[in-house]
Amino acid sequence: MSHMESIKAFKTQMKAKSNLMVENLKVRELRNLLPEMKQGTVYNIITQKNISPYAFLLDAIEKHNAIDDLTVVTYRVSEKAANNFKYMVEAGLVKKFTLLVNDNYEVLMKDKASILLDLDNENDNFKLIQKNSHAKITLINAGNEYYVISGSGNYSNNPKIEQYTVLKDKELYDFHKGWIENGQ
Repeated sequence: MSHMESIKAFKTQMKAKSNLMVENLKVRELRNLLPEMKQGTVYNIITQKNISPYAFLLDAIEKHNAIDDLTVVTYRVSEKAANNFKYMVEAGLVKKFTLLVNDNYEVLMKDKASILLDLDNENDNFKLIQKNSHAKITLINAGNEYYVISGSGNYSNNPKIEQYTVLKDKELYDFHKGWIENGQ
């Protein structure tokens, strides 16, 4: 790696850390809404800029020190989100990560797609899947807990109203994990 590439990588890592520190403030909002999740209970959240999908990830990382297995299904990923995901994998905050994005991701994101494509090629703990999808699902396995989060939110901040359905349920987690990994 050249000196310039090293500097760019360091700056990208620092941006990701900074972005995630800002997102971590939203974990408190999430915990105010869901102080303790009960197994099998469905929680519905409507939010406007207060909670993003990162809050669920950072909450699990804070509670368990790392996410054992993370699966994210989303339409597209911004450069900021790609860098955040890359940092979380490389820092060991997420031990195994599967990301399913829409199959036109490389066309939509052009040069930004290279972040995830490179991570997929270079890191055995990250798997990129591209399929014709508009689904938005996050699966988190941390310790003995299995969370399923679905809703309208992408891994970005915006001023729009977003809705999430959150459930702590291994059976539903396994259902989604199955179709994602088995090519449905």
